[in-house]
Amino acid sequence: PEVSLTADISVPEIITVDSDVTLDLGESTLSVGGGIGNYVAIRVNAGGTLTIDGNGTIDATGADDTTVPVAAMQEGATVIVNSGTIVVDTPKESCLYAGGGGKVIVNDGTFINSSDADYEYGDSVPLTVNVSNSASVDYLVVYGGTFTGRDPALGDDNLGGTFVAEGYVSYESEDGTYVVCSEEDAVAAGMVATVGASAYVTFEEAVAAL
Repeated sequence: PEVSLTADISVPEIITVDSDVTLDLGESTLSVGGGIGNYVAIRVNAGGTLTIDGNGTIDATGADDTTVPVAAMQEGATVIVNSGTIVVDTPKESCLYAGGGGKVIVNDGTFINSSDADYEYGDSVPLTVNVSNSASVDYLVVYGGTFTGRDPALGDDNLGGTFVAEGYVSYESEDGTYVVCSEEDAVAAGMVATVGASAYVTFEEAVAAL
């Protein structure tokens, strides 16, 4: 089934997804407020697939620092993001999360962590996407999108690796955001060299990243 938003709404409590559901954000905003605590606002369980479409926004800037707006939380759970914007303001959590064997696939979209504080559990900027420390980085795969915060090419803050899919790269744009795209599209955007899953506009920058 498909749920299509036609107006701005708020999520006052946890929503669980146990079947195949498409959320079409349209042009609307789904706001996640405080009070959910150390949990997930939209949680996908085993047997569930949540597909996010549309040009709207999931806005969790008013949520608790320990709240993740969207996550796949059990084996057999999947989140697929095709478009839309997810924004948080937290030094502790991220826009998307894969835990308990759940998987997250990002095909496109905009992901913003607007916190101006360092990531509380590591030496880095605030997270945009994340996986459980008991999982593998390949439980969350990024094929496209724009990221403000930690570069998905850097992978998990504890597990390392990269969240960027094979054959794709991440590059830093002039405004400081990270763009994930195919290697061909990166070349078209002016990138001249890659190091791992990161692309660079000059050879000197690529060498400096080694």
